[in-house]
Amino acid sequence: MRKHSIDRMIYRTLAVFILLSAVLVSVGIILSLYTGTSSQIGTSFMTAGVFVLFATPVARVVMSILAFLEEKNRLYVIITSVVLTNILMALFVLPIFLRA
Repeated sequence: MRKHSIDRMIYRTLAVFILLSAVLVSVGIILSLYTGTSSQIGTSFMTAGVFVLFATPVARVVMSILAFLEEKNRLYVIITSVVLTNILMALFVLPIFLRA
């Protein structure tokens, strides 16, 4: 796979994630305004939109790992995997320790 096609794939992935996030948040806002500010469904849509937005950099890092694997660049695969591990630890493990 060429560098140009990898960049295009990453660009499209990020664009889809950001667009999906914007749509979810917008739908949530519209539902909240239509049904009342304490609407559970509107809040759920907005929360989903924020989670998709949080997933955007994670998707970027995963796509980079796949690109480096394709290029057979082991050093960058390792470094980018460490970055992914750090992001996932910060999202899922650190909050557990902060609650205690």
